[in-house]
Amino acid sequence: MFVDFKNRYPETSLQAFSTIFVREEVLAHKVDLEIGLCGTSDKRLVLLPLGSEPYELFVHSGSELTKWQAVTLEELIQHALVKYPKGYLGRNLVDNVCREQGFELNTVMEAGSASSLLQLVEAGIGGPFNQKNC
Repeated sequence: MFVDFKNRYPETSLQAFSTIFVREEVLAHKVDLEIGLCGTSDKRLVLLPLGSEPYELFVHSGSELTKWQAVTLEELIQHALVKYPKGYLGRNLVDNVCREQGFELNTVMEAGSASSLLQLVEAGIGGPFNQKNC
């Protein structure tokens, strides 16, 4: 996404900030706009939807879910999951949707980077497994 944008608008300066801090940069007039995930509303800002992206579930190759075409959050209730820590926007979005639907997912481990989460899934930690593969 950044590469395409920069190629289309080469005169524009792009910087990647943590979602936690970029909102403050906008409010302080240090940057002109923020592109990020939907977060908490702020009356001082106008939020304009740019589109949506699907969330994807990464599972161990031994998981029963590898045979599924799609999975809902509610279908994950019975599985142990690894997720980003609470406070990360993506984690908060998932937790909020689950809470609104009246359930909570079972988080067995948290990691702050995508590569760490993928390593945990690859190692079989937090992956839902078919009994035959355990």
